Amino acid sequence: MRRLLTLTALFASLSASAAPPSQESIEKLMAATKVETMMDSVYSSMEQMMRQGLKQSVQGQSLSPEQERILDEFPPRFMALVREEMNWRKLKPLYVQLYRDTFEQEEIDGMLAFYASPAVDSLILRARRTQDDAQSAALVHELSGGRFRFGIGVSHGPTLARL
Repeated sequence: MRRLLTLTALFASLSASAAPPSQESIEKLMAATKVETMMDSVYSSMEQMMRQGLKQSVQGQSLSPEQERILDEFPPRFMALVREEMNWRKLKPLYVQLYRDTFEQEEIDGMLAFYASPAVDSLILRARRTQDDAQSAALVHELSGGRFRFGIGVSHGPTLARL
């Protein structure tokens, strides 16, 4: 009987410590880690990479003013579509669910305490930007199946065909 009570107390304490995080704490953590701001940074990096890729793909070629206009207009128009389809309003519920499925309340509380440090702000801004740039480049390369060349993948075919 004593063992049963001990096991029951142990399982009760484990289940209490494994409480799912609250919506409020997840949103506080996402604000502290500046997830929304980082998404904007990724979009800006993607647009810049696209601009560079397009310019490199036509390097040495003589372009008409119309072709240059198309090259200049494509990246912001494409990124406007990406931002519209993948805006924070649409992505936030997915992020909340991912955090809820991944972390426990105690872990979220610990991360919130960590991110309250002023030194962490600098770390987040600098390290995250570097990581996002590297991941974006690696993802685009991987998704293109090796056809990615200086930012130009198969999805850019119609644009290039118009040049």
